[in-house]
Amino acid sequence: MVCLTNKAILTWFDRRKGRLDFINIRDPSYSPAANGNVAFEDAMRHIHVIVGDQVAEGADAVLTAYSKVGLGWLMAALRLPVIRWLIEALYSVVSRHRHTISRWLPGGAALASAITAAKDVESAAMGYGCEDEEECMLDYDDDDDDE
Repeated sequence: MVCLTNKAILTWFDRRKGRLDFINIRDPSYSPAANGNVAFEDAMRHIHVIVGDQVAEGADAVLTAYSKVGLGWLMAALRLPVIRWLIEALYSVVSRHRHTISRWLPGGAALASAITAAKDVESAAMGYGCEDEEECMLDYDDDDDDE
């Protein structure tokens, strides 16, 4: 939810201007080579913004993204040394605890529950966590076959 909330805010500020392109790193066709050589694992750790051949990450990426959507004047103030130190510290805490923070946001608990359920189904389909074959059998509603 933290990431989705940031994406929603950035999209709102960028509406119909197309200054930002969001990349789905979970897409099977995702290519690090085509995206600043940002590996999936690194992309999952923190935000990245690619401008030309430069890759910004972490707090710098957040400030860059918000600057790109027209909030450069505010981001310039947030880049002042003392404030920047606070931004870096805040980003570090939020990034490290984003899953917990997400549960506190509106809709976050439901989203976390849905993601956990999807991961459980995926793990079961791969056979992980199953002591015997029947334990991981998915319940199919075969009532239509009886008719």
